[in-house]
Amino acid sequence: MTQALQDTLPIERQFTFEELNILANLLTLWNRYAIWTRSLMISTFLDLPQNEAVKKRIYNLPSEFYNTMRVFFGEQIAQQFQYLFQKHLVLLAQLSEALINNDQESADQFTRELYQNADSMAAFFGLFPYWQEAQWKQYLYNDISLSLQEAGAYLTGDYDREIEIYERLLINAANMGEYMASGIMGIQM
Repeated sequence: MTQALQDTLPIERQFTFEELNILANLLTLWNRYAIWTRSLMISTFLDLPQNEAVKKRIYNLPSEFYNTMRVFFGEQIAQQFQYLFQKHLVLLAQLSEALINNDQESADQFTRELYQNADSMAAFFGLFPYWQEAQWKQYLYNDISLSLQEAGAYLTGDYDREIEIYERLLINAANMGEYMASGIMGIQM
């Protein structure tokens, strides 16, 4: 690349190898979250034999996030996030079960609890200098809303819409991964 071309590129900063690894790891973790959440929903709705194995796998995700966050924030903060994220996943599993059992009262309760937990997660992240509580709340609320829409589309057999919503969930997960990485790297977004 010529110096003239380099001078015209809008590069504000160079990322280190370590920073790129942080980004890649968090993108992978949030992507796994989206993938395993969908797997949980489908295996629950279809009462598939691997449902317990899927739950076991998805319930391991908070530990994976814990291991990443512990490096940067220490045990106590990593444990706080692990607890909130574990609660989120359990509520999603309970919501899926309530939906397939046509238990609207329980589904409504689990939905309220999901949003309350999202508020707690957003408030937790809002304590850090490079994350905004409102931004986390937007990402988390979007995830819950899209998950509910995806479940509704799946249960009504609107599979084209369900896949379109799943694509939006993957994009939202990538946005959460990028935002989380930027906060860890100390980049104001």
